[in-house]
Amino acid sequence: MGNKVFRRDGGEGLLPIATLRERLDVAIAPVAATREEPFAAIGARLAEDVVAPAPFPPTARALRRGVAVASNQTIGASPYAPVPLDRPIEVEVGDALPAGCDAVLAAEAVTRDFGGIQTAETVAPWTDAEPAGASVAGAIRLARAGDRVGPILAQAATLLGFAALPVRRVRVAVGHDGSLEAAAAARTLAALLPDTLATVAPLAGMADAPADLLLAVGVGDLDGDDPALDLVASRGRLDGFGVGLSPCAAVGWGWIADRPVLVVPRRLDGLVAAVSTLVLPVVRRLAGAPPPPSVERRLARKIVSRIGLTEVALLAVGDDGSWQPLGVARWSWPALLSARGWIELGPESEGLPDGATVAAASPQWCPTAPGGIT
Repeated sequence: MGNKVFRRDGGEGLLPIATLRERLDVAIAPVAATREEPFAAIGARLAEDVVAPAPFPPTARALRRGVAVASNQTIGASPYAPVPLDRPIEVEVGDALPAGCDAVLAAEAVTRDFGGIQTAETVAPWTDAEPAGASVAGAIRLARAGDRVGPILAQAATLLGFAALPVRRVRVAVGHDGSLEAAAAARTLAALLPDTLATVAPLAGMADAPADLLLAVGVGDLDGDDPALDLVASRGRLDGFGVGLSPCAAVGWGWIADRPVLVVPRRLDGLVAAVSTLVLPVVRRLAGAPPPPSVERRLARKIVSRIGLTEVALLAVGDDGSWQPLGVARWSWPALLSARGWIELGPESEGLPDGATVAAASPQWCPTAPGGIT
């Protein structure tokens, strides 16, 4: 088929990227939740809040090997005036403290003399020991629905007795036409979605894959032929092609077997722009995840943007901590590798003045980006 700008809604021209996001957000629902063992669930998004069912530890316990004592019995103790101890009990790390004890002395700090037990060391309450509920007091929310399961939550849930956590994990199938550039772009695309279950295959294999989201790597030309768009049109429904976004206007969208499918350009800057502005929001919607955090910094130099088109600007961090513009619309590979933030400039924007406070998201591809679909 000849790939001219196309909109099934009857509209003309490029569809604003914000409008496409809004439509997909309405049309797409979060995937069904499953239950996974806490450590197996790392990287998935919680389908429900996680609330501690009880205090942890359930009882006061020792944090070192030694002798459990009541700290108030050691008040005033010194090498010149040892104090006697009532019924000190030897404990190991993790042992429950006997009733009335709130500290642990090193074994060598306790002496036996003339049939009595004494110490010359004064200790404060909870020295080398912790009270019940020190880690969590109980009935406290540890994480919200939509939060990413990480190793700290996995360990806490395990120690609290959770056999499994209710999570959502998005299955993504990425397809390409077999060319070197398209195949490389498909692998990049899958790697930019680390917390999904992503597979890469030729276009026909993508269409048949068990997935919640289909991503096809297209040619990236608004006027030429594109096997990815042909596949969507023949196997499902192509709802549109062409968005008002630079550097990736050649984006298509539609459905195959009730699953959303997006066609994204293979050129590297267009690919990462499409991932940041469209693919990741769709993945977050499917996973029930919240919007990603942003970082505010002062803009070191002004940014100029064209009216009528949404443009993406890349930002580096200067030595003074300010945002340093790297480029708008078209980006070199060094700029992509140097970026530590990105912003979207809407079609009504002429840019931003130098000195403006700018909240930027972390690029998914940069080394300091938070793990997963934050």
